Amino acid sequence: MSGWLRSFVTVAAVLAATGATPAAPPRTQDPDWPCQQIKVPEMSLAAMWAGPSPAPEAAGWQADATVAETVRRLAERRLPLDQAKADIQDFALRAGAQRRQQLLSLLVGLFEVMNQQRDSVLSGLERFGRRQKALAVELREAVEKLHGSPAGPAGEAGAIDPLRQQVEWQARVFDQRRQMLASVCDVPGRIEQRLFALTRLLQDALDHPATEAAPSGKMP
Repeated sequence: MSGWLRSFVTVAAVLAATGATPAAPPRTQDPDWPCQQIKVPEMSLAAMWAGPSPAPEAAGWQADATVAETVRRLAERRLPLDQAKADIQDFALRAGAQRRQQLLSLLVGLFEVMNQQRDSVLSGLERFGRRQKALAVELREAVEKLHGSPAGPAGEAGAIDPLRQQVEWQARVFDQRRQMLASVCDVPGRIEQRLFALTRLLQDALDHPATEAAPSGKMP
């Protein structure tokens, strides 16, 4: 197979594999959504939380420095859940008589911050999808020009080399982006899973108040 024809076949395969060809059926109602996963525009706290409803005052969680700092720490996805559990238990213990109110404020803060994180990822994926669509259009146009070039595969190689190089470069960029996409498409789901796990830890802290451990050693 000639280099010219190989370029054409490679680009066609890339476009077909990514669903960028005109005949590819839409995977979602959002034409800019590039992931195989179904797009869920928003998370629902009600779907994750079966505990008591937070009081309206909980919306002001950022005014409490301790709550705000704990929200920031727990929302970090690199923080292991075992450590998050210990942090929540310590937070509840220190809250004392305000334990219920503080834990519910923590819940509201976590949902707000992690929802913002997820929204940011969704927006980034949509921008990525638009860029990929634009590049797919450019690729198709370049392939059509290459295929319809008067020089053709049997003509002067120098006449089509620049266009062929453009097609090969764009196809490489397109495919590299596609390969990176899979892991990024998992991020919204991972944020949801982490938030759900944190709500379970908060529920446990509400239902089972922690107590300070008795000091070790012999009694006098």
